[in-house]
Amino acid sequence: MDSDAATLSPISSYSDALAAITQSKSVNEKIGLVHHEIRTHYPFIDRIAVAVYEEERDLLKTFVYSSDTPSPLQFYQVALSSSDSLSDIAAGGQARVVNDLSIFENNGKTHSERIGKGGYGAGYTVPFYNDGAFAGFIFLNSYLKNVFTEAVCHGLSPFVYLVGLLVLKETDLIKILFGSVSSALDISHHRDPETGAHLERMSRYARIIANELAPIYQLDDEYVEYIYRFAPLHDVGKIAVPDRILLKPGRPTPGEIEALDRAAGAGVVVCQGSRVGSGRSVRSPGLVRKGWVAADNLQPWKARILLALALTRTSDPGEIQRMFDSY
Repeated sequence: MDSDAATLSPISSYSDALAAITQSKSVNEKIGLVHHEIRTHYPFIDRIAVAVYEEERDLLKTFVYSSDTPSPLQFYQVALSSSDSLSDIAAGGQARVVNDLSIFENNGKTHSERIGKGGYGAGYTVPFYNDGAFAGFIFLNSYLKNVFTEAVCHGLSPFVYLVGLLVLKETDLIKILFGSVSSALDISHHRDPETGAHLERMSRYARIIANELAPIYQLDDEYVEYIYRFAPLHDVGKIAVPDRILLKPGRPTPGEIEALDRAAGAGVVVCQGSRVGSGRSVRSPGLVRKGWVAADNLQPWKARILLALALTRTSDPGEIQRMFDSY
């Protein structure tokens, strides 16, 4: 009989290294924990990155990343159709191993060039799917060459699929949340035909601005993606504002101001601005009492962009006002 087996206690505790995943707040943190566990078995895995796919625009977008060094591909997006090799992987469903990444040095692709400049020697690319639909790629890289043997890839498989499931869980939660308010947004679209195109523009503007502000506020790809996806929700407040006010040109009447006050009391952030080129809207004591936000010298279309970004962080009028005062 094995002496170790003879001394085993019939009941004992075990500390699971991956148990902390259930306590982590962000996908980046979860992927970091998985990466740490991978390196206990395969210490040469120096980078894990996930790119998610947006089918409507055929875009691959960097989403989460884990490494000891800065990401060589942060806030990056590219059309999937622009890469024949990645398109083939997505369509075929087979992972790809490249044990010498130098073969891509002169292929003219920005992502290949940046990975090469990052010093990576080998790569393992795995597509993942959501109910059969292509959802993105999981990239594993090593600074060493010739490390992704068949045995290594087999051993990595459970971890790779765990990464895919963690990402899908997060993106599915986003879809569920967005779906829960889609009916309200549809109502807004019917009340104001311009709203649909406006929401799409706002999402794209919000992403551009977030990318520019990312180095200042230490935003990562995951956070910028959430800003892009949730920016359309800033218009849900229209439901609490009657059409006669929402679509009216010019200044509101006293009765209409009362309706806006009621909307603010219901939790809608009301922002006052001026369409006059040299006009300003200062947060007077009256606006403070109402809980309104003053756009200062920002014209309404600029104020709406900043408000969309602000609402991804908070719905507190005081905090949002501080953001308007800063910009």
